[in-house]
Amino acid sequence: MKNFNNENIEWSRAWREGAEGDTERILLIGDSIIDGSKTLVGQALSPDYVITAYITSKGLNNPYFIKELALLCEQEDYEYKAIYINSGLHPHGQSPEDYKRNYKKLISEIRDMVPNIPIILATSTPWTIGNATDAKNCDAPLTVEEEISFHERNRTVIEYNKKVFELASEEKLPVFDAYRLMLANTKYKAPDGVHFKFQGYKILADNIANVIKEIIKK
Repeated sequence: MKNFNNENIEWSRAWREGAEGDTERILLIGDSIIDGSKTLVGQALSPDYVITAYITSKGLNNPYFIKELALLCEQEDYEYKAIYINSGLHPHGQSPEDYKRNYKKLISEIRDMVPNIPIILATSTPWTIGNATDAKNCDAPLTVEEEISFHERNRTVIEYNKKVFELASEEKLPVFDAYRLMLANTKYKAPDGVHFKFQGYKILADNIANVIKEIIKK
């Protein structure tokens, strides 16, 4: 098996809502945070738009990330109205510089596959101390704010998010700061410290939908 600093469980999924119709479509790309919010994003965009999502644990350093995404886009044959990307909670051994370089390559490939479509980048959400096995085995918390204890991996989240802003500036792309939004809503974090309860995903999804609508109107 080819190893790209694999995690214990690796997964990928394609999700297509409104597949039987011809409603204008938004493409969401990312990890389990997209997975948890995708249908709520679709509800917030309805009835004007429906969503397709490519969700995966693969890191951006995995060449099959782009290959799987390309296969999805080829099957759909849609002209998306916008593309929203949020991928950074699965480091797979990438340094911040590697992450930025691989992210830049992904953007280039997307522009080749589906040209002239607005692309929105998003920061990754906070990683707090939870009760998951990995969280229990972590080092000392990164910092404490208002009784929020951050997982050691939040250091990587912060460094990756800095690269998202750098890349957005260089590529002249808009950024949705999901990290800042959900830092203000950590009471809605799931017990594992990574994901969110329904209320948290609803807040996130409504804000994603608003950003997408604003970009489309421009």
